[in-house]
Amino acid sequence: MRGDTLTVYVDVLLVINIYVNFFLLLCTERLSNVRAGRLGILSGAFVGGLYSLSVFLDISSKLLSLALNLAALSLMVLVSFKPKSVKVFLKLGALFLLVNIAFAGIMLAVWLFAAPQKMMYEASVLYFDIDVKLLVLLTAASYLVIRLGYTLLRRRAPDKKTVNAVLSLNNRSLSATALIDTGHSLRDGFSGSPVAVADKKAFKSLTGYDADELLKLSREGGETPLKIRLIPVNTVSSSGVLTAVRADYIITDAGERCDKILVAQSNTPFATDEYSLIINSDIF
Repeated sequence: MRGDTLTVYVDVLLVINIYVNFFLLLCTERLSNVRAGRLGILSGAFVGGLYSLSVFLDISSKLLSLALNLAALSLMVLVSFKPKSVKVFLKLGALFLLVNIAFAGIMLAVWLFAAPQKMMYEASVLYFDIDVKLLVLLTAASYLVIRLGYTLLRRRAPDKKTVNAVLSLNNRSLSATALIDTGHSLRDGFSGSPVAVADKKAFKSLTGYDADELLKLSREGGETPLKIRLIPVNTVSSSGVLTAVRADYIITDAGERCDKILVAQSNTPFATDEYSLIINSDIF
């Protein structure tokens, strides 16, 4: 969609698309619970801003245009989130694509109902000749619409389910009911490995120690075959550090397996005894 007579200024084009892509990547981060960081999001937005210059290219093939759009989308996800696996990349890419589609729908509605004369939205590239305050209000409104729509969809689908799982560590194993929680995205900051959170009883059953005993042995220089990792954790109401060790693997009764996983002891008791382990929804 474009105005009949529209002069496109390169500097305005870049600024608008860097800003809009920053918003879209930020929206993807919030919806996915995968942290990219402001620098990562800004880097991805800058890549998208540079791609907006493609509007000056004469690309007649729709297939080529689609391929370039997907390549740019993929590069923005890679630069922003630096996904640790192909599965995580595909999930982030699909979510980022859906966010872009939702934003495109909102822009179409603006074009149809507000009928701005100096607007272009073509091949995922946006151009306005409008006041900056209006652009900020428009993107804020778009964010709220996308967030509301995603929330409504999640309410219709079950967010959590339990599975039977086995954790293995050296010569010990733990059979437990595990909660697969879409809101649980805890990962080790160094390796990127997912972190399963166990209640105190399950953690001691697997390791032979509870967290306090491991920390005391570590401070006193005692011997333990386990290497301790401290995992920072932030919740809505508090922040703290979890004591974790690296497990050999986790496997579910469905045969799903992850060989790179840490298990940490929860600082607080679980709200129910229906499960004793909480794991990430994207580790398999």
